[in-house]
Amino acid sequence: MGFKNLRLKAVMAGLEITLDTLAKEIGVAKGSLSRKINGKRKFTEPEIEAVCRFLNKEPTEIFFDSMLSNEQQNKKLKGA
Repeated sequence: MGFKNLRLKAVMAGLEITLDTLAKEIGVAKGSLSRKINGKRKFTEPEIEAVCRFLNKEPTEIFFDSMLSNEQQNKKLKGA
């Protein structure tokens, strides 16, 4: 754990989807979703499926980098 879901945050921002909206759509509490997005908890498989279905994205488009460290993710986002 401890990895932030930067790609999910970016997709949410790009689609102007709030934490409240996504939490309601996937059926979790806002605080729980926040902890998952910030890497303090893991997403379950059904939650990943619900997020992807709501955002109309494939899991690899959102969660692929979740296994990379924050530093590695930042480098990828900056194109390094």
